[in-house]
Amino acid sequence: MKKSFPDSFDFTILGAGFAGLSMTDELLQRGHSVCLIDEAEPGSGSSGAPLVLINPATGRRAKMVHDAKQSVDTVVDLLMRVQNYAGETKIFEHNGVLRPALDKDLAKDFKRSPNKYDWPDKSWVNWLDKDEFSSKYSYFGRHCGGLEVKHGYTVNTSLYIQYLKEYLISRGLTSQFNTNVTVEHDPDFRYNISFPDGRSAKSDHIIYATGSSVINNPVWDFLPFKTTKGQLLDLTFQAPLPLHASISSMGYFAFMTSEPNRLVVGSTYEHSYENLKPDEKGRETLFNKLERTLPGFKNLPHSASMWSGERISTKDHNPVIGEHPLRRRSYLLTGMGSKGMIQGRYLAKQLAGYILDDAKINSDFNLNRFQSF
Repeated sequence: MKKSFPDSFDFTILGAGFAGLSMTDELLQRGHSVCLIDEAEPGSGSSGAPLVLINPATGRRAKMVHDAKQSVDTVVDLLMRVQNYAGETKIFEHNGVLRPALDKDLAKDFKRSPNKYDWPDKSWVNWLDKDEFSSKYSYFGRHCGGLEVKHGYTVNTSLYIQYLKEYLISRGLTSQFNTNVTVEHDPDFRYNISFPDGRSAKSDHIIYATGSSVINNPVWDFLPFKTTKGQLLDLTFQAPLPLHASISSMGYFAFMTSEPNRLVVGSTYEHSYENLKPDEKGRETLFNKLERTLPGFKNLPHSASMWSGERISTKDHNPVIGEHPLRRRSYLLTGMGSKGMIQGRYLAKQLAGYILDDAKINSDFNLNRFQSF
C-alpha cells in the first residue's frame, strides 16, 4: 500500500542541495518531521559539482575556516553515516589536500598559516620548504614550497547526494522533487504548502535553502546577494595518475584513489555572464590552471567533459543564516559558496540550535548583519 502524504510537518525545507540535505539530517536527528522539496532533483544546482573538497585551509592565505574542527567533525560524522548506508560504494576519502605555493607571496602566507591561526592541533597543517615539497611531490610545476593539509577530504558528490537522499528517506523524511509549490503564511503563523496536483500541507516552520534562486524570491529581497558562475573540467585519463591527495591551487584539483584515472579541475569565477552553460573560455582557463600547477598533465591521453553552476555570495563572503525579521518561523540557510561541503552541516546545526534551543547564531553568519529595518 502506498504511504499517504502527511497533512502537517514540523519543518518544510525548500532546496535539496548541501544546505537543505544537511538541515534535513539535523532536524531528523532531533526527532522532527520534515518535508524536503526541490523544483528539480537533489544536487541539481551548484551542489552538483562532480567532486568537491573539504579543505579547512582556504583562500590565498590558507586561512582556517570558521570553527574548523566543529565544521569538519559534523560533516565527517554525516559522511560516515552515509558511507555505512552505502556499503562498499566509496563516496569519500580522507586523502588530504596539498597546497603548492606557486610564488613567493603565497609562500609567505602559507608558511605563516600553521602558527597564525588557532588550529585544533599541529597535525592539521604542515609547511614544507621548496626542496622537501619537491622531493615528496615531484609532479608540481614551479613553486616555493607548500602545505600539507592533513584534515582534507574529497567527496564524490553525485554518489554522496544519491545515498544521502536515500538514507534520509529511510529515516522518515517526506520528499517531493521535480515540483514547484506555493507557500502562504497564515494568521496562526503556520505555513500552507500547496502542490500543483491539489494536495496541501501545514508546516510550523519553513526553511529556504534554495541556493542562487533565492535572489529572485521577494521574501528575501532585502539581502545584498550577488551571483557567481563557476565552471569545472571533469577529466578521465587513459592511465592512472601519480597522485594520492587532492590539490588546492588556482582553484582546486579533486582526486580520489578509488578513481585513479579521474581529475576534476575547478573553478572559474564569473560575475558577468549571459547563461549558465559551459563555454570555451572557461575550458581554456581551466586547462591553463592545470598546466601551471601540474605541467604535462593536459597532454596525457584523456577525455574531458565540463560542468557549470551558479552560486550566490555577499561582500564579506560569509554564509547567511537566520530568521526573517518580519516573517516568524521563516528561515534562510544559504551563501556558503565554495565552502558548502565543509560548512553546510555545521551551519545547519547552528540554525537548528537557534530555532529549537534559542541559541545564538555566530554574528559573522547571521543574516541580521544586513538588516536595514
